[in-house]
Amino acid sequence: MSTSSSSDEHYSATHVGGHSHSRQRRRRRSVRRAVKLLTAATMCTAFALLFGLTVTATVVGLVVATPLLVIFSPVLVPAVLAAAVVGAGFLVSGGCGMAAAGALVWVYAYVTGRRPPGTERLEGYYGSWPAPKDKALDGYVDRHDDATTNHLPPAGAD
Repeated sequence: MSTSSSSDEHYSATHVGGHSHSRQRRRRRSVRRAVKLLTAATMCTAFALLFGLTVTATVVGLVVATPLLVIFSPVLVPAVLAAAVVGAGFLVSGGCGMAAAGALVWVYAYVTGRRPPGTERLEGYYGSWPAPKDKALDGYVDRHDDATTNHLPPAGAD
């Protein structure tokens, strides 16, 4: 009998415990769901409050700033336009300066014989520079150079 009573106790404990474990699992799941729901509701409420505060602050700011903008618009509009024109001028002048610097670097590289990009196209049109291609032009340069150097005052004369 002791054997059967111990097996009965074991069976009843396992059977009751089995139901107990499934109830605990269900209870844990429902608690987790409740915690998730509470967390989501809290976060949604906080974000809704922040949204409301942001919209309210924006509207109040516009209400306060609108009369100032209307009063100062005869000054602000020309000032903004002038600032835009000045800014555009600085951008254009900077771009032109960069283009000029790039051109000077290219010419320096070409004159020193380093063959910068585009040299082939330039020499295809005009031939090799600085050596003149036409002999008549070479004679003209020599004559012109002699004519201008003969009219120069002697070195050291003030």
